[in-house]
Amino acid sequence: MFIPAKGLDYREFLDALHAQLRFDWYLEIGSQTGRSLAKSRSPSIAVDPQFRIKYDVAGNKSQLHLYQQTSDDFFADGHLKTLKARPGFSFLDGMHLYEYLLRDFINAEAAGTPKSVIALHDCCPFGHGMTTRDLDNIPRGAWTGDVWKLIPILQEYRPDLTIQVLDCAPTGLVVVSNLDPKNKALTKAYDEILSRFTDLTLADYGVEKFYASFTYVDPVKLANDGFQTFRPAAREYIPAEKPLVAATTLAPAEPVNTQKTTVHNVDLYSGHRVLRDFGNDLARCISAPLSEPVDVYVGVHVIDRPLDTGRFRIGIQTEQYLDKTGQPMWRIPKERFRQRHATFYDVLLDFSADNAPAYDFLPEDLRAKVLFGPHIFPEAPITPDFQPTPPVFFGALNDRRRTLLADLQAKGPIEVAPHGTFGRPLDALIAKQGAVLNLHFREGTYSEYPRFLKAYLRGKPVVSEPLAPPLQSDLHYFNLEAQLTAQKTEKIFENLASFAAQHSFQAFLQAALDRARMRKAG
Repeated sequence: MFIPAKGLDYREFLDALHAQLRFDWYLEIGSQTGRSLAKSRSPSIAVDPQFRIKYDVAGNKSQLHLYQQTSDDFFADGHLKTLKARPGFSFLDGMHLYEYLLRDFINAEAAGTPKSVIALHDCCPFGHGMTTRDLDNIPRGAWTGDVWKLIPILQEYRPDLTIQVLDCAPTGLVVVSNLDPKNKALTKAYDEILSRFTDLTLADYGVEKFYASFTYVDPVKLANDGFQTFRPAAREYIPAEKPLVAATTLAPAEPVNTQKTTVHNVDLYSGHRVLRDFGNDLARCISAPLSEPVDVYVGVHVIDRPLDTGRFRIGIQTEQYLDKTGQPMWRIPKERFRQRHATFYDVLLDFSADNAPAYDFLPEDLRAKVLFGPHIFPEAPITPDFQPTPPVFFGALNDRRRTLLADLQAKGPIEVAPHGTFGRPLDALIAKQGAVLNLHFREGTYSEYPRFLKAYLRGKPVVSEPLAPPLQSDLHYFNLEAQLTAQKTEKIFENLASFAAQHSFQAFLQAALDRARMRKAG
């Protein structure tokens, strides 16, 4: 069983490290865009066979030397000796084949001092696909290659080293100290190591054996303790003004406390007032206890990481990334955040299959966690509550919505909820009106299921611009020109009863648990 690194992102850890420590020299192998290099305030040396610099890598350094060549050539050319540079801290993130990283480690250790520290990236994969050595079939997204082998190699051949495996998302950070620049054990055993490890896969070695060989170190605690492992290698230490926020803290998008709602044996967490309202609606769709407890996180984009409760975890991705035509709807989170979402949860539910291309970069094992469909409805039918009153619109107003509202109000009355109406006041307002009006925030064909669920639970039909399949106009909702009657509303709700039963939240939760149990058994 893989144990993914789920703590502080490694970039954030390195940022905090460079903010507090200055080294005589900082060496970085594999700089590419310069994202991590830019944060160093020490005299720095960076090596990459093909730089793609996108950041200000020079502005905060007294010296910066860039070498556009392979790390093997860099060390062979003796540039460190020319500069009279002995790196206090080396960050190795080059070619993701273990023999390359092994040579980089051997050379970096020999170039440093006994007080130096070396960090190795990507040694903690969270799936078999990402560990491939086949350079012609590298998966999109995360690819760690087989550098995981450095952990057992160093443990066996260099037991004198101090090895800490930091729980840095997404693929760990191995920090090695107590170095011995004169030690030749790895160099002497290099051919033996290659004969033993080159064809060895993680499956052959044993995932459980690998993760049992170390215990993750909390990077936040290490940082808040003043980076004690790194301090002997530094020439200057500048204490942080305040500690890092613990990686287990839930981070809502607004200054609102993350709320937990418990129904039967399901805990629903939400970190935003709109999503909190949606979470309360989801709670109404849970009718009985499940076979085991479940944690559900509503709106994974506003939650830094889930709590470590030991329970089965389901994340709900509520954002519409792409519409029916593939048009981007909003700012899609960076790949590393989408990868974190898939990593942190046992199942990630995305309402829209139109969003599927946004997950294509994930390795196969993570992509298998992502399920699609509006599985958020109650199993039992809802009785329609027809009222011969105007529809109600609620939500944020932009120019597009204002224009559409004005056009519709010219044809008939529409109730508009005051901005910031949520929870019980909104439910009470909806109860008085004949329908819920949906106007898209942006042009496109997509479905706003939280709004749709809220209307359905309160017996109100939805009047809307075109929604994406499987929702169909005149079958599941009314178009903007429709004239509502009690008979038409009753027919819509008959159709919705069947649709809701097929997309039951209760059934989805239990099915997710059943699949997980079958995977463990098989």
